[in-house]
Amino acid sequence: MATGKRSADPSVDLERIRTAIAAEKEWLSLHANLRAPRDEALQRADDYVDDLAERCILDGSEFSELSSRLPKLEDVDDILYLIAWLNPDTMKANLRTVVGAFYDELGASVGFDTPETHAAVAKRKAKLFDLECEEERAIRAAEQTGVRLPRRPDADTRAVLSVD
Repeated sequence: MATGKRSADPSVDLERIRTAIAAEKEWLSLHANLRAPRDEALQRADDYVDDLAERCILDGSEFSELSSRLPKLEDVDDILYLIAWLNPDTMKANLRTVVGAFYDELGASVGFDTPETHAAVAKRKAKLFDLECEEERAIRAAEQTGVRLPRRPDADTRAVLSVD
């Protein structure tokens, strides 16, 4: 894949290619940790509260024994179950606020886990590989004229080895 005209100076070509490689790597890094879309994340928060409420095991028998004062809450999970069961709407509203603030902070820099995003990531990875192959061809062309240009330490070994 050519990214533009070749220069008489091989280091100029290499700089142009490496700038394009850096841009692809930056885009891919922004999309490395795909997130669920906002609406899906909010629904997950609601489902979480519903699941907690369903796990609450109070059935009334805890209060029927004359010698018993209150049900024993054995651990933090029991407390979460009880809170979700007693007031799911407040718990959902609070979680929706937290999740919404998280997505507001992410802004447009987040990549969403959708088929379209996966296709875009695959396309950009292929473009990056093509650029790395072009970089290796430029380095080898320079070497044939007696100019030694350094390889990047993070150069894709597959690209270096695939260029003849």
